[in-house]
Amino acid sequence: MASKKRKKTAPPVIKRRTPRPNRSNGDATRQKILDAAEFLFAEHGYSAVSLRSITARAGVNVAAIHFHFASKEALFEALFDRRVSPINAARVAALDALVQKAPDSAISVEQVIEEFIKPHLMSSDSFDAGRIVMLQFMARVAAENDPDLQAFMNERFFPPWRVLVQATKRALPDIAENEVSWGLFFLLGALYYVNPSRRWLTEVTQGKCDVNDTRSAYKYLVPFLAGGLRALRDETKKNAKRPGR
Repeated sequence: MASKKRKKTAPPVIKRRTPRPNRSNGDATRQKILDAAEFLFAEHGYSAVSLRSITARAGVNVAAIHFHFASKEALFEALFDRRVSPINAARVAALDALVQKAPDSAISVEQVIEEFIKPHLMSSDSFDAGRIVMLQFMARVAAENDPDLQAFMNERFFPPWRVLVQATKRALPDIAENEVSWGLFFLLGALYYVNPSRRWLTEVTQGKCDVNDTRSAYKYLVPFLAGGLRALRDETKKNAKRPGR
């Protein structure tokens, strides 16, 4: 019998209004609105922030938001593209380059993790107040429950996730699908926690760990995450060899 063709799953429908044209991408009012929205979204989350609270912090009227962005959803999209999209684009480019230039046996899981996390950690290399807000914004966004926002996030994060999974499976060809998914999920959790929380580490270590030293965080994080992925793979192998499996 001929096998039935599987129906393709339609991509999520993301409801967002088209932003209205503005005078210039460098318009000062537009940047004020973006900065204010970023701070408030980082502090309170997307759903809890109103357009009026954004305009109050930016020192502009509500009409300015509608002129430059048309809606709260379009404002969030512009903010995401300003902060997160360049990081995701750098991740995809770096992982694609790694996979294409190296033979199958030459890719290590450490290399894969390095190329994925480098754009994120390097974005916080100078730990000024603006960078902290940006990193808190990214962490808040990951925890949002708004269905439309999650659909938008899924659409934007799927390409780097897909490339990351493929590269990891190249580095660890015997890792199972569920192992790589859980392991990379934990990787993202560590990555989004490490930046906004590092000042706490300086205090509890009495200055022995320097929160401004991004390269040290990078140096410790890579082997930690690589070891975790290998441990997941090895644990499943061990369980498969047990009697009754």
